[in-house]
Amino acid sequence: MARLSASSAVNYSALLGLLTIFFLSGLGHPPAIAQSVNESAETNTLRIDEFSRGVQAVKNKNFQLAVNLFETAAHRSEYEAQYNLAYLLRHGKGRPQNYADALYWVLLAQLGGIEQAEELAEEIEDRLTEKQLEPVLAKVEDHLERRVETGEFAAIPQLADYHYAFLPEADYEQAYLWYAIAVALNLPEMTERRDEMEDKIEPERIAVLQKQTTDIFNRLLEGGSIHQSKTEAANEN
Repeated sequence: MARLSASSAVNYSALLGLLTIFFLSGLGHPPAIAQSVNESAETNTLRIDEFSRGVQAVKNKNFQLAVNLFETAAHRSEYEAQYNLAYLLRHGKGRPQNYADALYWVLLAQLGGIEQAEELAEEIEDRLTEKQLEPVLAKVEDHLERRVETGEFAAIPQLADYHYAFLPEADYEQAYLWYAIAVALNLPEMTERRDEMEDKIEPERIAVLQKQTTDIFNRLLEGGSIHQSKTEAANEN
């Protein structure tokens, strides 16, 4: 499966606290932590406190509590929590081993820019068959689409990256579509990626994709769904 390098992944979320992996594997001091400018100080403090409790739970070997705390944060798309949850699930700490769930969370963490996630994802993938990978990848796509539909447009580049670099075979058309929407929303560093995808697509397909892109863009701005409803499709025909 193709992968974006860690340096090319775009992280639009706050990185909250210490990575549990440093405590589990004795790797030493964690990297510097970035803070989100979009969250209130109070909300940020609460989330850091919850994350810190998860880290402390690991240090205390209370893995069940750690899994629960990280899972709560993971559902809020906190990428370090997703990585830590994946690590615990991969090793069967706090819950029985579950490679499919671990892969789901670690792929989301990798899309969120957690550098260590790529190695863990590859390790877990080696333990799953191609058939077992398919529903995990579909679940990742569904998660990203739901984030976009609820107005979390920071997930748009991740959805583009998913189609380009996380599928067994890259879907250049879908990647182009989402990078183009990201450019239209003035998200950073997307123009070059959009143009790179365009170079991989047959010229006669570009106009079709641009219409699809415009339709999805307009639906999203109106608070609608990514996918055209049956009624809309019937009216269009």
